[in-house]
Amino acid sequence: MLSDTHFHLSSILNRGIDIAALLKQMSEKKFLFALDIGTECDDFYKHKSVFENALKQLTEEEQKYIRSVYHFSCGIWPDENAIEDRFNQCKILEKIVSDNFDEICALGEFGVDRHYNKNNVIEELELFSLQM
Repeated sequence: MLSDTHFHLSSILNRGIDIAALLKQMSEKKFLFALDIGTECDDFYKHKSVFENALKQLTEEEQKYIRSVYHFSCGIWPDENAIEDRFNQCKILEKIVSDNFDEICALGEFGVDRHYNKNNVIEELELFSLQM
């Protein structure tokens, strides 16, 4: 049995991969757990919409199974814009998490990214702490 604890539905969609076919395979292979990671303060609704639209193409049994193993997280990956607009973005994120608390099982993706972000260390750390 398989699990995927970290994937980005938006990246999969942007690559032209058929989301319904992917979910069908997850059902057929009896995935135990799948976590769709949010990376922007307001991308939960986009992820949820893509997921729900893809589910409509599955059988009722497949839909039921996928709903039982598919989960969402919300968070802000610390790109330059997110760091600069951290207070506003965290308010948006907090509202979305509060409004959808029963559908969100984790916070993330967030952290401190020293690979891509060489500047604004203090502000990036603040964005990280605001999300916790």
